Amino acid sequence: MRTGSVTDAARLLNVSQPSVSKVIRHAEAQMRIRLFKRIRGRLYPTPEAELLFPEADRVFRDLEALRHMAGELRDGNAGLLRVAASSTTGATVLPQVIARFRAALPGVKVVFHVLPAAEVRELIIAHEIELGLTVSPVSGPAVRVQSIGSTEMVCVLPKGHPLATQRAVGPTDLAPYPLVSFHANTYFGRILDEAYRAQGMVWRTTLEVNMSLAAIALVRRGVGVALVDALIIGEDTSDLVVRPFRPTVRLPVNLLTSETRPRSHFAERFIEYVREQVGRATAVHAGSRRFG
Repeated sequence: MRTGSVTDAARLLNVSQPSVSKVIRHAEAQMRIRLFKRIRGRLYPTPEAELLFPEADRVFRDLEALRHMAGELRDGNAGLLRVAASSTTGATVLPQVIARFRAALPGVKVVFHVLPAAEVRELIIAHEIELGLTVSPVSGPAVRVQSIGSTEMVCVLPKGHPLATQRAVGPTDLAPYPLVSFHANTYFGRILDEAYRAQGMVWRTTLEVNMSLAAIALVRRGVGVALVDALIIGEDTSDLVVRPFRPTVRLPVNLLTSETRPRSHFAERFIEYVREQVGRATAVHAGSRRFG
């Protein structure tokens, strides 16, 4: 229809002329409609073929668009990845992961939310995100939870603070100073309360926050000292002093994915980057000179 001859059609399709003639006969047999008539040695489209051609042409164009989109998805030049993280991992781990992922797959759009761990879990269950990252333990129907690393509680102090000279601090050391940390009913608050009880001390905060970043900001303003998770030292804390909290309070870093929905191949790449970044962050706070 486009080239006007079987010979030119065969050349365009890079097949033999008999192959084109065979396909025409097959199409006519399938549709039970005569598509071409030979007049003086040339094939001419029938009125039925003229009516069908625009629809066939649209189908071919749609197929070509489908092939193109499949290639874009395969090569990482198109796609959509929705992720979410709880506050600390969302502020420290994922921004670096997303930057690396975007450099490798610039055509994949990333939608990124920072939410409480329970809400991250709910979005996984609802299939509204493909993966989540939390520090608080979570569980739920159809949610796969994998521990991909760990962090621990640390104490953040202003420079020049009396406790800055110690290699580590504990509940007794912190008792004289205003303490900024988490509510006792939160996961972080409960495990810190247990640590204090083990030392015969009462867990009591002067100012409660729900994000480690907020606690850091308050320490910078001279409100007090803070107990937060060590992943936060991935951010710029050069103007502060970070010391290990003793007894050690360890926290798992959890990757959340759906048990009932397959992951995209670029989500697998993203997860690989997350594992590597969590590993680096863990190594940094495990042997950081700022703990010395």
